[in-house]
Amino acid sequence: MRTHCPISAALLLSCLACGSVDPGAEGEVDVFDLQELDEYRSAIPAPERLEVTTGGVTPERMGLTERGDAELAALAIDSAVKVNSPARAMVGLLRAIVKLSPTRHDVEERKFVWGPFPNDDGHGQVLVFIQENEEGADFRYSYAFVRVPMNAKEGDGTPVIWGAATPDPDGEDRGVGLTLWDFTANHEYEKAHDPAYRAIAARDQGRFAQVYGRFAEGDGDVTFNVAVFRDFKPKDSPRTDEPA
Repeated sequence: MRTHCPISAALLLSCLACGSVDPGAEGEVDVFDLQELDEYRSAIPAPERLEVTTGGVTPERMGLTERGDAELAALAIDSAVKVNSPARAMVGLLRAIVKLSPTRHDVEERKFVWGPFPNDDGHGQVLVFIQENEEGADFRYSYAFVRVPMNAKEGDGTPVIWGAATPDPDGEDRGVGLTLWDFTANHEYEKAHDPAYRAIAARDQGRFAQVYGRFAEGDGDVTFNVAVFRDFKPKDSPRTDEPA
């Protein structure tokens, strides 16, 4: 399964090679400390946090056989591979961007913004933000990967990856959160803003979401990871395939 990210790997590598991005428009930036920034960055989950465990040659608690020849195990492994591919792509893209110095820090909105960057793998620009939510919200932080038309205001963008999380300060592999990759929104953005839009072009379709968590309870840990596909179909799948 391949997934299409609306920002190219070459752009990310060039940004990372530079070491940082200008921290403020026209030299104006709110002061922040690195610890605060790292706390915001922790809202983006590690790739392994979203991955479903696949079977190996050793016995597994989930009932996989030592030889790996159980039919149910084979089906589980196939499903895990399909889940892990978009999950790794989602968070890998976000984490690569937020490793950069933020472009803007808004104290009043409690928000860090990276970008907008030119999108050399599609129309317009892209940006990422992480924002601390109001007290009493379901999650402490919200974040999004946003596609922005050229010469448009930040608020006019279309989120195509978004999520929320409450990290656990005791460890990166703990906490709760959700992440959504909205290929439908991405398609609608291209239809509305891309002058080279072609309706017959192959595109990823639908939505893919995960809700996940890991926390201590009693003498052990509780872990859950639920992946949901809604009318999902990768662009390289046969035309005869039904959406997941």
